[in-house]
Amino acid sequence: MISVINEDTSLSRKDLKGLKREYRTSLPRLRSYLFVTYGLNVDEIDMCLFALLGFKVKNFSLFSFRSPAGNRSLKYRIKTKLPESVFNAIF
Repeated sequence: MISVINEDTSLSRKDLKGLKREYRTSLPRLRSYLFVTYGLNVDEIDMCLFALLGFKVKNFSLFSFRSPAGNRSLKYRIKTKLPESVFNAIF
């Protein structure tokens, strides 16, 4: 049975590291494609997948321990590496 939780829950550092490890091993073919085709690094790929999964990019800072300014910089770097059509499809 699936239960829905509508409240914010804090993750411990250990839980967050486990979540990050699981996240980084998910979707290996898409990760490989983004790396080989466009030369994105791990953090850039993480942000792209975060957006593709339907999460808001501004919430990526909670997952990646980056400031909002760091997220903007990362998104700009992604924009310079991807064709405009691919960038618009992701974000």
